[in-house]
Amino acid sequence: MDGAPAAIASRFGADSATAADLRYVSNLRGRLAGHQIARSVVHGDFWPGNILIDDGRVRGVIGWEDSRPEGPAVLDLVRFVMTYSLYLDRHTRPGHRVRGHPGLRADRWGAGIEYALEGSGWYPGLARRFLAEGLEQLGAPGACGRDVLMAGLVTTAAEADHPGFAREHLLLFRRLCTGGER
Repeated sequence: MDGAPAAIASRFGADSATAADLRYVSNLRGRLAGHQIARSVVHGDFWPGNILIDDGRVRGVIGWEDSRPEGPAVLDLVRFVMTYSLYLDRHTRPGHRVRGHPGLRADRWGAGIEYALEGSGWYPGLARRFLAEGLEQLGAPGACGRDVLMAGLVTTAAEADHPGFAREHLLLFRRLCTGGER
């Protein structure tokens, strides 16, 4: 999240809600500050579309343009959950329930991420467990999963090349912010 607050202020500063976003980001950074996350080679765009699978086995990973020789290992963990969750409702008509996901409707951008973080059922449980176990393997408490994913939304809003894609991440971040923390 380094540099994200300045980028958010610069990119979205004309929006009156940005000041509240930055306060929440500051609180988020404070909650995550005490946890040291391992650094490693980071893919930077780790999502299912960049994983080559053949005969049920991973055969390779492509799309290394955003890679870093040393970065926060949590980045790929969060990016995987975010991008997979964004595709859950991709083939469902707006307003309809998503097959296999009883608590998910294809209604607005980011519904799958909201479902992963706040829903119930097999997928939200799996997504939260994946984050928690991944964080624990990286030496951080698994209970930080929501905060880490929220940081991923902020980072994407700050760094995405496409302004509309960046804005959707910021709007989703706002929706997921809760009462007293906002």
